[in-house]
Amino acid sequence: MTDPQGPDTHISRDAWLALSVSTLVVFLLYLDWFFQPIVNLANVYNLLQAAVAALVKIFGLLDVPAEVVERPDAHDLATPVGGEVTLAGVTFGYNDDTMVLRDVDLEIPGGQVEGFGQSQPGSVERCDQGPVTDARWCGT
Repeated sequence: MTDPQGPDTHISRDAWLALSVSTLVVFLLYLDWFFQPIVNLANVYNLLQAAVAALVKIFGLLDVPAEVVERPDAHDLATPVGGEVTLAGVTFGYNDDTMVLRDVDLEIPGGQVEGFGQSQPGSVERCDQGPVTDARWCGT
């Protein structure tokens, strides 16, 4: 093969092939550099669309009216209630075969705070007051 620049120069077939492959690689790299910002812009647009769809779902959830509404004559509790809490004969279970609580009696005097379970990491103490059936768990 001859070089198109002049009749005196001669370029081998392998040189033309190498030139063609390198030209193809450079061309593909230029294409990648050209289209990469467009791909990035499309990704940002997709992310924006997903965020808008999520916001629509969140606002739709917030717009659902409450199932439990207060009575019209209900009073706001500006201060904590100081009354006592009494549970008498409470039985609870997730199904009829497995009862979690059986005939529980509990009385908490007014002004006293009772915690069940762990209130802070590592702060669970067992407060034994009386027999095992009377044992209570309280957080400190």
